[in-house]
Amino acid sequence: MISTKQSLALLLLISSITLCVSKAPVMRPYQKETDQQALIAIIMQSPQYLLGEEWGATKEEQLAKAKKYLESDKYRTLVLEIDKEPVGFVNYCVYPIPKETIAMLHLLGVSKDHKRQGYGTLLANKALEAIKKEKPAYIMLSVMSKNKPAIALYEKLGFKPLYATPMVGNVPIMYKLEL
Repeated sequence: MISTKQSLALLLLISSITLCVSKAPVMRPYQKETDQQALIAIIMQSPQYLLGEEWGATKEEQLAKAKKYLESDKYRTLVLEIDKEPVGFVNYCVYPIPKETIAMLHLLGVSKDHKRQGYGTLLANKALEAIKKEKPAYIMLSVMSKNKPAIALYEKLGFKPLYATPMVGNVPIMYKLEL
């Protein structure tokens, strides 16, 4: 027979194990009907979206572009979910052009409550893994110069800026990863 104190300790242990198991992230393809609203909410929290108006794109224009990326069949989107709730996503496209194939990472976002936990790296790596199977010559992306966490992530993954970062303002910077 176990004591009340031991019962409570056992219950706490079982609860924490259940919590850990249920918090495991799952990566899956985007499903417009169930994911679009959650991904738009993540986009609206992102520094890219919040800072983009400084260089002339209105929030409405940015949102329309993001929806285009999510809705088009030529772009691919992977969703990261925890407990069946989308908490992040990555959107990319591979472009076969006459002399070579190239790829673009268009969108990468993680919800505010899940930032700084490695999910951006997980999403980016999963996209890079999928892209590399199609053998592009390189992968491009654009990031706002004030979005320091995203720049750190992309540089950690091996992306190099195509030009020097401006000293003032918030402008898009193109990055390239040679494969």
